[in-house]
Amino acid sequence: MGVPAITVGCPVTCLPLNFGTNSFLFGGAGVTKVVTVKNTGNTGLIMGIASIGAATTNSAPSDYTIVSNLCAAKTIAIGGSCTITVKFRNAALLGGTFKATLSIASNAATVKVPMTGAGSL
Repeated sequence: MGVPAITVGCPVTCLPLNFGTNSFLFGGAGVTKVVTVKNTGNTGLIMGIASIGAATTNSAPSDYTIVSNLCAAKTIAIGGSCTITVKFRNAALLGGTFKATLSIASNAATVKVPMTGAGSL
């Protein structure tokens, strides 16, 4: 019997997933980032739910939205991958740094991806 394994990554160095500093004063649409989930194990990776939750400090989970989840309820083959797209938009239009956590559940583990974004006026 094989063992599934999950690896989460994105282009360049991204963990925590950093959305940068963005000005939302004039109704900016926000910024999106793509997270790639890869099966690095030796059996199928059964994907569960992806969700956004609170961070330990400066938490603002409502500023983050999953806009696309191509992993939902899928079985990822050995060496295969899928993507989850997350959007950051500071809803309160405040300056400062805002954090949240993207949780990705699977039969291998629940991976927690820290996210950070900053709003400026």
